[in-house]
Amino acid sequence: MDTSFYDAILRDAIWRHATIFLVVGALLVIGLILNIVFYRGTLKRLAQARGREAERLAKKRDQMLIALLAETIAFLCCIAMGYFRVAKMCKDLSQHSYIMIEATYNRPMHQRSITDDGDAFVTIDGEQVLMYLASDGNADEFPFGTHTGTVCYAEESKMLLSFSEREGAE
Repeated sequence: MDTSFYDAILRDAIWRHATIFLVVGALLVIGLILNIVFYRGTLKRLAQARGREAERLAKKRDQMLIALLAETIAFLCCIAMGYFRVAKMCKDLSQHSYIMIEATYNRPMHQRSITDDGDAFVTIDGEQVLMYLASDGNADEFPFGTHTGTVCYAEESKMLLSFSEREGAE
């Protein structure tokens, strides 16, 4: 099987996913830096404050600390998700781990995905497997609804690379 077509699709998906996770990560880092700057300013003002002002600033300091913790966790999750997803795609690309099978394919009308790629379910040996669309989710290439035909996907990353409906199948 000539894999150059699938290599190009997967390479594009890797680039798109890496870019999305890097942009989200960069935005989270900017938010963290700004929160740290404001947190330090609050600490300086708290050291000089007395009475009710000190209580208000202490409460604000605690809220900012919680926000810093939440942003740090979100940043680490974003980096981990991006790394593992892209690493699996890179492994598939380097090993040309593509599987082509006859299967039932189902793409729901509602899409929920962090990378806005959408998703589809492929029934393999009677079991539904969630797959991610490697392309932009073009409805001509990956139609909505349930269809039967030839599915090609990357083994490790579960990226759906192509689908061609069987002639006469609905």
